[in-house]
Amino acid sequence: QALRRLHDEVLYSALSSLQKNTARVLIQIMKDLVRAAPHVHIQLPLAHDFYQAVRGTPHVIRSLLRRYHLLEMPEAWNQQAFDHHVHDANTKGRKSPTHLVMDAWLKGLRFITVVYYNTVDPEAASELLRAARIMGITVRIGLLFHAPHLGRLVDLIWIPRGFTNDEDFIAFLSTPAMSTLMNEGRAATRWLEKRILRMLQYWNDTERARLEPMLHAMPEPLDPHEFMLFVGHGQASLLHLAEFIHKKLFPLLEARAVRVREALAEQDLPEDECARLMHELETLDTFTTETVSARLNDPELFPETASLQNSCDSTDCPDLLNQTPLHLLTRLCDLKSGC
Repeated sequence: QALRRLHDEVLYSALSSLQKNTARVLIQIMKDLVRAAPHVHIQLPLAHDFYQAVRGTPHVIRSLLRRYHLLEMPEAWNQQAFDHHVHDANTKGRKSPTHLVMDAWLKGLRFITVVYYNTVDPEAASELLRAARIMGITVRIGLLFHAPHLGRLVDLIWIPRGFTNDEDFIAFLSTPAMSTLMNEGRAATRWLEKRILRMLQYWNDTERARLEPMLHAMPEPLDPHEFMLFVGHGQASLLHLAEFIHKKLFPLLEARAVRVREALAEQDLPEDECARLMHELETLDTFTTETVSARLNDPELFPETASLQNSCDSTDCPDLLNQTPLHLLTRLCDLKSGC
């Protein structure tokens, strides 16, 4: 309901030759206004930009599109713009299905495929499809499964199709065969979640000590319960763990960087010491979420990573992760939908 009101408000607020592009700019400014709260000194210039943009003057809209790195889209809204692998907050994304669709429209996308791991919640699918209908975006839902092949787990993305409307797809998710598959998918997700928590524990036991020389401080151990709260409605993944670790490390990285800058400011610093401190500062500056993720994906640093990449041979491995690609694909084809 909120999305529908927002869409109608921005789309019909200005009589302009750039009606849709004006609406995109207005939504972008609204987002920045919300993010800037409670800093009024940032919000006031944004409010002024909104006042200028709402008139729909072409040169103003084009200037703001450039500022926000948004491509100008044809007002006929017939562009071939798509993204066929995105995630919402029910997997490893950070946006609700409604927010995801709003941002897709803001970027000028007309076609998106939202991918879920092993299972999809009918409520999430319903919200996604309803939001897409409001914004005039074509959405397809894909399910990513893992199957053993040559000792590794390969990814297969299944995108059901052939439904007359959104309600038909939601009803399809409730059929007995799909319910059975979704239950098995939830079991596979729980198994993968346990592996992520094992990696968290391994970080507590081993990786913290490895990072102490760089940080000049011992990071606090990670709390599994706090991590699961951080994941929220999503499915725990290495990306979640990397983001959570970086969030916890950032105060230590920042504190060490301050001390290094203070040391660099000293007079008569030897050249070799200055070079060493500059290198240390660069290391701290480049220790991003991507750096943490790369370490988590290194089997030499985290042996548990192999269990997420290699075929499953443990006794507690769910059946869905032990089905060969042929068996899995045959099963999906038997569900009587296109793909």
